Amino acid sequence: MTLFAMQTFTRFLIGWLLSSAVACQAPKEQKNTVLASVKPNPTASPENEVNDIPGLHRVEELSPYSGEKKIFTSLIEAQQNPAQVFRLQLNSLRLHQLPAEVWQFKQLEELYVSDNYLTNLPDDLAQKLPRLRILDVSNNHLKRLPSALNQLNDLEYLNISFNQITALPTDFAKLQKLQVLNLENNTFRNLPIEIFSLSNLKHLLIRHLKIKDFSQFLTLKNLQQLSLEDCGISAFPAEIWQFQHLERLSLAHNQLDKIPAEIDRLPKLVYLNLAHNRLKNDLNSLTKLKRLLNLDLSYNPISSIADDWWTNMPQLKAINLSFTALEEVSSQMNQLKGLVWLGLSGTKIRELPTGLGECTRLQDVYLSYNPNLKMSETLQILSNLPKLKALSLVNVRGKQVELSLPKEIANLRYLRKLDLKGNRFGNAEVELNKITKLADLEAVNLSGCGFRQAFVGFAQLKNLRLLGLDIQNMPRSEVQKLPKLLAPQTAIVDGSEFFEYKL
Repeated sequence: MTLFAMQTFTRFLIGWLLSSAVACQAPKEQKNTVLASVKPNPTASPENEVNDIPGLHRVEELSPYSGEKKIFTSLIEAQQNPAQVFRLQLNSLRLHQLPAEVWQFKQLEELYVSDNYLTNLPDDLAQKLPRLRILDVSNNHLKRLPSALNQLNDLEYLNISFNQITALPTDFAKLQKLQVLNLENNTFRNLPIEIFSLSNLKHLLIRHLKIKDFSQFLTLKNLQQLSLEDCGISAFPAEIWQFQHLERLSLAHNQLDKIPAEIDRLPKLVYLNLAHNRLKNDLNSLTKLKRLLNLDLSYNPISSIADDWWTNMPQLKAINLSFTALEEVSSQMNQLKGLVWLGLSGTKIRELPTGLGECTRLQDVYLSYNPNLKMSETLQILSNLPKLKALSLVNVRGKQVELSLPKEIANLRYLRKLDLKGNRFGNAEVELNKITKLADLEAVNLSGCGFRQAFVGFAQLKNLRLLGLDIQNMPRSEVQKLPKLLAPQTAIVDGSEFFEYKL
């Protein structure tokens, strides 16, 4: 969701609350799906390194084909100069059908209409928009695709995820320029065989389809990204080793219990997602992947990681160990000098490794749902990280323990995002005053914290752009005070998807 959409929703929500005591329904949930490979940029400055990590971005944050052409998000603005409309984004507008105004944009190359309520696309879509190269209709209610979709001769990118599509149209295989295809979360009865004729396909994402014959995939020799999530896979398919161009691989939500030694036959791999499997402590084979930048091992029964494993993985930029059985993390994590993103939520750890303070490029840290974590010591270590910009401490001590933020939180002076959802505060005003000392904060989530007042301290957060609050549960008189206290650019949102919003 863009900032513009959030601000629109904020105005709508506050307006409704001021005129009625009825709670407002939140916007339709967006799905976190990545569709384009992000190339590591060796010349990137440390401040922007988080943008160069493959696998951390939503599809709308990626522009693999657009260049510098403007993207229009308003039909009114687009209609003022239709010949210049090459990119059009109409996401999250509660559309039940494509507006007729869209057809006047004959030069349109990119159309994004995700997160709506579309039930069909016109069969003459290809005739109406013949130059389309990118089509994103994800998270709608589509049951079929246009029968003449194959006439979109320039189509390179198609995202139909999160619909109810049961089959691909006849002659789908004629889309020979197609490079990106996302079929995730549909209702296909069987794996569509049409995809195996798409010889130029580079990115293929499949989910919830049981795969028995992996030999069919061998026709897709140009694959750079392959996602086979929740496909009933119990061992790495031998056919995968044939994909010498593969850079991104996701086998999440399967039944893998072992990482084979042959994994080094994927020498170009930079992103590997093995979340929600059955992996335990033998991770040594991963050290053979010398280009690996982003590793997701979350939701596996991993209880310990050897010291020398960290020493042999110095190139990692992002690692997710959330909701594993870890009780401690080795101080050798300090070998990851380029680490930018760290996930340790939902573990049994009591403290962060002291060496973490040496990972001076670290920007995003997720430590939510850690009931044993010692808050004061944690913030002391984090205060040594000069680049730290995002910190998640959701329900960090459990529902029965009141959280008191130590004074060390004021040392996180460059922090821009802080998620404190679900923590109970003994003295709300005292804790809020500690937070308002973080002058650079752009986003803070205080939903589920018991705040029922529009605190005067909000006015100190001059750079705030996003505030998560339980606004539905606040007295109307307090809601009325918010616009006067908050900076003009601040949007108020439900805190449940706080870290998914794009600033």
